[in-house]
Amino acid sequence: MSKDPKLRKLDKKLLEDLWRGLYHLPVQQAPSTAVLKGHLCAEVLIRRVVSAHMSDSSVLEDARLSFHQVLCLAQGFSCEHEIDWIWDCCRELNRLRNVFSHSIDAHNPNNATVNEQVEEFVRKTEKDCPFPFDEGSLKHYTRLDLALRAIYCGLLSVVHDLENEAE
Repeated sequence: MSKDPKLRKLDKKLLEDLWRGLYHLPVQQAPSTAVLKGHLCAEVLIRRVVSAHMSDSSVLEDARLSFHQVLCLAQGFSCEHEIDWIWDCCRELNRLRNVFSHSIDAHNPNNATVNEQVEEFVRKTEKDCPFPFDEGSLKHYTRLDLALRAIYCGLLSVVHDLENEAE
């Protein structure tokens, strides 16, 4: 930890956020559970991106905006194109979450259509994400676990950059 009080505060917040992700993001759970939890973790961070640009962030909750609407706002506030992969992957995560949320049959582990959609999401995240997906050293994680963690870490980086600028 840094000796600078401002950095210690930032370090503490970053560690809390990292721990929250480690705690809530699943390991080797059913794809439906993993996607739903990953979506919730992503939504919390996306709302923080938008809140960082507001003088009164309580109006964000009052607006009752959907995930997609908040995601569009967050992307609009972002001027760094090198992080566009995050917004694209979040859109795919939202699409996949909707599959699980709106179809009872999607929760069947033998549903080939849903399994292919999960695989498509994972492939896209692996392709677009700048983080290495070295499964050899991370054997206890599934590829879906790693994809969700990549999105979480990417969003966390955006949030902490914004919050650091604001201080």
